[in-house]
Amino acid sequence: MVNYESIVVALKDLIDEDGHRSINPRGILSAIQEPVFIVIMFALNKLFGSIKILSDQLKGESIDYAESQQLITSVIEQIECDRNEKSYKTMYFNILNFAEKYDIDMNQKSKQKRPKIIPTRFKDTFLTSTIGHRTEIINEDDYRDIIYIIH
Repeated sequence: MVNYESIVVALKDLIDEDGHRSINPRGILSAIQEPVFIVIMFALNKLFGSIKILSDQLKGESIDYAESQQLITSVIEQIECDRNEKSYKTMYFNILNFAEKYDIDMNQKSKQKRPKIIPTRFKDTFLTSTIGHRTEIINEDDYRDIIYIIH
């Protein structure tokens, strides 16, 4: 999140420099400006923040088995405690501030993905798996239920 602005600027520079070859930077820029990406980025940042601290502590030479077990248990408890409505509301408030700062509309629908096409060899067969169904995420409650998953 700290380098988000730098990444956006770099991608825009690539788009401006490489007119005909700018498809890849355009796609990446479009993807990182999606509301779903922003929510996932914040959720992973919160999760990996705790895990990074744990990882650094476990790499220490002076740590023993009992301390390791206590650290791991405390991180697991912290992650479980953070999976509540209050924690989600705080994170979502920060997401809205971030989105406002970078001019991202959190109410926009995700861009349509290319529909999956059934190969012709399966034309007259029954398929027992899903082919491209995606749950549409359009509001704060959807982000909470589908991405943050509070139990």
